[in-house]
Amino acid sequence: MLSKFAKRATALAIAFVAAEIALRVANAPPPIPSREHASLPGGLKLIQNLTDLVQPKQRGLFRGALYETNVLGLRDRDYVVPKPRGVFRIVVAGGSTTMGSWIAEDATWAARIEEQLNTDGPTRFEVVNTALAGADIKSALGRLEAFGLAYEPDLIIYGFSLTDIELGTTYRRGAVSTMPLPAGDSGSALLDSGFLALEEFRQIREAPGTYSDEIFTNYFENPELWMSYQSQLDRLAAIAKKRNACVLVLLQTHPLSLHILHPYRPAYHRVAEAAQTRGMSVAPSLDLYLGEEPRTLWASPIDLPPVSA
Repeated sequence: MLSKFAKRATALAIAFVAAEIALRVANAPPPIPSREHASLPGGLKLIQNLTDLVQPKQRGLFRGALYETNVLGLRDRDYVVPKPRGVFRIVVAGGSTTMGSWIAEDATWAARIEEQLNTDGPTRFEVVNTALAGADIKSALGRLEAFGLAYEPDLIIYGFSLTDIELGTTYRRGAVSTMPLPAGDSGSALLDSGFLALEEFRQIREAPGTYSDEIFTNYFENPELWMSYQSQLDRLAAIAKKRNACVLVLLQTHPLSLHILHPYRPAYHRVAEAAQTRGMSVAPSLDLYLGEEPRTLWASPIDLPPVSA
C-alpha cells in the first residue's frame, strides 16, 4: 500500500506531466526565429563592427542576414539626386530595428512601406533608410543630417525605440539591460511559461532591477536626461522646418508583455506628447500587437528589438 505522501507525490507528478503535455500540444509558444539563413550566398565576410557597417558599397553577413550598403554607406540602394519630378521621398532615421538587424533588407519596415505605397496611384514613393544599429536619437539625427537630407525628403520618419534615450553618462543604467529571456533552456514548456509569467509580473510592478524600472527611472525621474532627449526632438523639428518636410514619429513597441498591462506604455505616451507639442505627427504601434505571442515577433532570441507597424 502506498503511503499518503507517496500517493500525493504521484498525483502531483501526473498532474505536472499532464499540464506539460497539454501546454505543448494546445498552447505551446512558437519557436524563436532562427538566425540561420539557408538561402544566403556563400563566401560572405562577417561584418562585426560599426566601422564595417558604414562602409560604402559593403556586402557581407551581419547578425545572420545579408547586409549591403549604397555609395553613402547606408543599408539601402542608390537613389537619383536631385530628386526626380513626381517622386515623393521619405527618409527614415533610427537604430537597429529601423535598419533591420537580423533580417533581410526587403523585410525592414522602411522597405515594406515603400512597397505598399507603390501598389497604385500616379505618385512614385521612395523610402531612404539612414538608420544604423546602436544609434540613439542623437546619432540617428546626425546621420539624417549628414546623409538623408541630400535626398530631399518630403517626409521624415523617426523610428523611436526605448533605448533612444540612452544619451551619455546621465543615463541611469539598472542591474539588467533587458528582461531575462524565456528561451526554453529548462526543457519544460510549463516551467518556461511560469518563468515568463513571473518575469512579466516583475516588469509590470517595476520591481527593482527590472528593465521597466530602469525605463521609468530615466523617462520620469531623470530630468536632466529627459531635457537632453527633448532637445533632440527640437533638433528634429528644426531640421524638418528648414527643409519644409513633415515629421512622423513611429513609436515602436518593445516585444514583451503584449497585453493591456504593457509596462512601457507610459514612456510611449510621454514621447508622443513631447513630439506632438513640437508639431510632429505620431504613430503608436502598441495596440496593433496586443494579444500577440511575443516570440513570433522576435528577430533573434539574444537581441530583442522593438516591433514596428
